[in-house]
Amino acid sequence: MIAQTKRFRKGGRPRVTISAILLLLFLFVAAGCLAFSSWRIRNKRTELETQIKQHQEESKSLEEKNQALKAKISRFKNKDLIEKEARERLSLKKPGEEVVVVLPPVPSPPVVKNEEKGFFLAIWEEILALFQR
Repeated sequence: MIAQTKRFRKGGRPRVTISAILLLLFLFVAAGCLAFSSWRIRNKRTELETQIKQHQEESKSLEEKNQALKAKISRFKNKDLIEKEARERLSLKKPGEEVVVVLPPVPSPPVVKNEEKGFFLAIWEEILALFQR
């Protein structure tokens, strides 16, 4: 009969084989890779969610701007308003009309009052006048 190898040591503990160590190592590496991949996917997802929120806010503001522009367009469909704007902004006139422009009044220069000179200033000017003669 062929001799059987003992699976247990004398202490009663099982032998740890190289294949068991490699299997555990492989499982740890696989679990680490899965965890890292999950982390990257979660980061990418949060990044994409923030981009979606930004694009939604931008879309909302563009919709509001679009509505305001449509309101302006409908306001300028009125012929009387177009004529009023042309007269005020562009100074246009109908044939046979004359345009009168009222200018604002020109401010007059400020009046300078003759202020009395101080005692010492008057004496100083007199002394300078004596030396200039």
